[in-house]
Amino acid sequence: MSQYTDYIRQASEDFAEIDNYEQLNCIMAQDGRMEKHYNHGGRHIEILRDNVEYDDVIYMKGDVIEEPPTDAYYLKLKEKWSPKESDFFNKIIDYFFFI
Repeated sequence: MSQYTDYIRQASEDFAEIDNYEQLNCIMAQDGRMEKHYNHGGRHIEILRDNVEYDDVIYMKGDVIEEPPTDAYYLKLKEKWSPKESDFFNKIIDYFFFI
């Protein structure tokens, strides 16, 4: 029974760590854009007016730029706990829909 308790404890610690990494770190608005920086290193950039230049590219109002997370430990945890597709499920779908 101890192995299950250890597994659940580790999972809850990992999910708490993932939640911490996904917290907002900084909000910054300048030059016609609003940037949200997260603890995992990723950013969400929203363009607020037309003809805004960012990284040598011109964007229009309403464009959104998503920069992916960069923290290696966060990426490792997300990979560890992300749902995996089951071969059994894929075989059932193939059998019924792609005969």
